[in-house]
Amino acid sequence: DSGNLAVCFEALKNGLLGFCDRKGDSLALRLERLLQDMDLEFMYDKEVELFHIGYDTSREAFTDGHYDLYASEALLSSYYCIAKEIVPAAHWKNLGRTICEDWGRMYVKSWTGTMFEYYLPTIFIPVIKHTFNEQMLKSVFFAQRLRNTHLPWGNSESEYYLFDEMLYYQYRAFGVQKLALKKRQDLDNVISPYSSFLTLPFYAKASLENLDRLEKYSMYGKYGFYEALDFDRSRVGHGFAVLKSFMAHHLGM
Repeated sequence: DSGNLAVCFEALKNGLLGFCDRKGDSLALRLERLLQDMDLEFMYDKEVELFHIGYDTSREAFTDGHYDLYASEALLSSYYCIAKEIVPAAHWKNLGRTICEDWGRMYVKSWTGTMFEYYLPTIFIPVIKHTFNEQMLKSVFFAQRLRNTHLPWGNSESEYYLFDEMLYYQYRAFGVQKLALKKRQDLDNVISPYSSFLTLPFYAKASLENLDRLEKYSMYGKYGFYEALDFDRSRVGHGFAVLKSFMAHHLGM
């Protein structure tokens, strides 16, 4: 998340510099100071050339594990830190690319097989034609649609139709098992509209058609599309449940 924030600051800073006025320059300078104060190098493990997942301030120690998957939203942090020469370019080759093949297509595994993991970085990182990255994204799009041939598609991180003691919706990742290293991802089918917005720049017709299908499930509210559509029978029976909430992060994407 710190890496994602840094990338957003960088993009906003450069956008503001395009405006020829004092206010724009002033905001850009503030963003540059914020970026300089973000010590992302601190999170980099030089021995394994990967980023730590986190730092526990109460124990004053790094948490177990590293961000070691190419197909991850953490790709943004890696891309940014290499571009800014915060970490060496050699870090890029250490991001895991576990590949499998099915139906004549190459699939690159992520942790949970969600749209968010694969497509969030494309908001900021260019996707070049005829590259490994483009082929990976094509395969993900194919696999996501194949899972939901008779329903709207788009499995990702989202809220779902289960409540805590405060009657808040619960939240977790919903992905496609073919794409996931973590097991048992195909047990629930929860569809998030933001998945279609992430694919819109690449597959406009199919993405718009999917949003039209979602709208027919009464998925559109005052601030846009609702958070998710839950088809899991153990929670909603033979029908479906509309999660009538709005998450700023998802609407922003």
